[in-house]
Parts: sequence; structure tokens; C-alpha cells
Amino acid sequence: MVSETGQQMLSGEKEPDQEEILLLVYRSGEEIARSGEKKKRSSASPPAVPTTKRHREVLRDNIRRVTKPTIRCLARRGGVKRISGPIYEETRGVLKIFLENVIRDAVYALERHGRTLYDFGG
Repeated sequence: MVSETGQQMLSGEKEPDQEEILLLVYRSGEEIARSGEKKKRSSASPPAVPTTKRHREVLRDNIRRVTKPTIRCLARRGGVKRISGPIYEETRGVLKIFLENVIRDAVYALERHGRTLYDFGG
């Protein structure tokens, strides 16, 4: 027996009518097939399993991420034409001191305002 779509059907199979075709419904990630059983649609990646971190990783030596080209770009913006070699380490040191002062002031201001911020050494 040949169906309307031209596919060969087995002798025991009946051709689905319009109502059975419309029963294919997608709802919340599940496909409900004609027979009524639920089939889970496959996703590209497995669902994320939430994990709790009890302790935050201590970040050290992040000042090294301020790279040589970054310092060069900032110097160019400031009008510097030529940069000597030891300037990069000196700039990292000055930047670290400046950021420590700004963060200390911000933590202190938040503390005075009643919103204590922890883990910043203040």
C-alpha cells in the first residue's frame, strides 16, 4: 500500500488521519508522539548541574595581566612617543598601588554607609 506522500507502508499499518497528525505537539521540551508516549528531545549540550562553591579562589598576581601593549596604548593616549624597557614594571607597580587605594576607599565608604563589603582586605 502506498500513502499520499508516496512512501511504502507495511500491510498492518494504517494511514494516519488528520487528527493523528495534529497530535504531534511540542510542549516544554517533550515531544508527544501519536501513540501518547513522551519522547525527550535531545539537546546540544547536557543540562548544567549547579555546583556550590564554598570558598572563592584566591586571585594572585593579576597585575601581570596588564600587558605590555596595554601599557603602551595608555602611554600613547597620554602623549608619550617613546617608552623605555623598565617602565612597564614600574607602571604595573604604580597601577597596583592606585587600585589598592581606590578599593580601600570604596570599601570604607560602603562600611560607613552600612553596606559592609568583605574579602577586600579592608
